[in-house]
Amino acid sequence: MELTDKLKDSVRISKKKRADTRLVIALGVFGLLLFLMAAWPRFTDWRAQRQVAAAQAEGREFVDQLTAPIQALKSVLTDGQVQELALRALENPEQLDDLSAYVTGRESRIRSVQVFGLDAYQLDPSTLGGNGLALYDMILSVLEGSRSLLQMHYLFQPPRMFDAVAVRANDELRGVLLVEIDPAYVLTGLQPRLNALPFLRLTQYNGREPLSVLGSFGDASRFGNQPERIPVPGSLLRVEYPGQQRVELIGGGKALVMALVGLLCLAASSVLFRSNKQWALEQKIEAAQQARKTASPTDLEADDETPRIGPSEPRAGPVEEVEPAAPGESA
Repeated sequence: MELTDKLKDSVRISKKKRADTRLVIALGVFGLLLFLMAAWPRFTDWRAQRQVAAAQAEGREFVDQLTAPIQALKSVLTDGQVQELALRALENPEQLDDLSAYVTGRESRIRSVQVFGLDAYQLDPSTLGGNGLALYDMILSVLEGSRSLLQMHYLFQPPRMFDAVAVRANDELRGVLLVEIDPAYVLTGLQPRLNALPFLRLTQYNGREPLSVLGSFGDASRFGNQPERIPVPGSLLRVEYPGQQRVELIGGGKALVMALVGLLCLAASSVLFRSNKQWALEQKIEAAQQARKTASPTDLEADDETPRIGPSEPRAGPVEEVEPAAPGESA
């Protein structure tokens, strides 16, 4: 049963009165406006929420594109055969060429391989090259039990990419394996999907130094001042895109109350409108009955005795009597 039918059955309205038509219309318009004021902001919030979710999904999708080659590289470096060759190189530096040949055979874009023992704390960073401090920090991070993060070093032109992993024997830390990788290994073929996002860029966190931009896609003018950042696992890289701020126009509870009140007003307006129609019909019937009661009895009798002649029945005229003809007279 509809809500209006329930209201009509439960609310008794006097048959001798009728609601003002303007009041009925005003009540219906108020209910409709109240319902729209609750429904439209919630619909807008729902659309904004979907847009934010779509933008975040595209950002995570780009992160996944970057994570795949990085994890593949780390899988090569932690492979059992690579770890065995790295242990041999730590014991005998002349075995380093065998390690390098095997690693580059597994991944051709690895440019160089180095191993460092547990005494790497005593290294002079300047002996490691122009980026010695950065490499020294990577080595110490691994020796201290932290996971080294793949990173770009911009002291070189073109920039170089490095990564480091622990060398273990029976789960015991024995040293560090440091490799240089062609940046194209990670950066080539990146095709972010930009449907919900207007702009996206790949950066690297450099601590106190300004961040480095490795690539950008889309309209940079729409980047904004408060971007959102998603770190790429196993690296210092981050995916950045315009901040997705969503302001809730109306709370869910308040919208529900407003919508219910609006529907009640619409239902009440519908009941009053139907009641007015019923009242008008009853007024016509009552007026006809009253007119019949006030008519004179002779008028009523005349109305009752008046013969009803159909359109196909002719009115009967006077009948003439004809005398029979005498015998011998011709007709």
